[in-house]
Amino acid sequence: MKVLLLCGSHPRHEYLLRDLISSYSEVHFSAFIMNREALIPPFPKQDSTPTKAQEILFAEHFRLRSKIERETFGLDDVSIHKRKQNFSYQHVAKDEINSVQFQKQISQLAADICLVMGFGMLNADTLGVLPK
Repeated sequence: MKVLLLCGSHPRHEYLLRDLISSYSEVHFSAFIMNREALIPPFPKQDSTPTKAQEILFAEHFRLRSKIERETFGLDDVSIHKRKQNFSYQHVAKDEINSVQFQKQISQLAADICLVMGFGMLNADTLGVLPK
């Protein structure tokens, strides 16, 4: 069986991938890891006049999320599996995930199933080339 994995690069995403890959040695996994925003992102631009309390709450939320993710899921990424025969991966930028080139790469893998977690928004054309 061939499994296509589309996931983000945050520790919670890569933890799930590491666990999945370790659990099924008879499955071939091909992963595309979308480089996500920083674990502690800047305040959203659409809110041009945040209050001081909003800024503090936003910063504290993401600081705690980052700390808890690292403590819970570790810092290892999927590259710890790079020597496994049943696993291949590559990183993809957010602005590439709906490109014709990316769609061709997915199609050529001829995967039986696709799992998506923490990946960017896929358009209809990209969804159309995923396994049914």
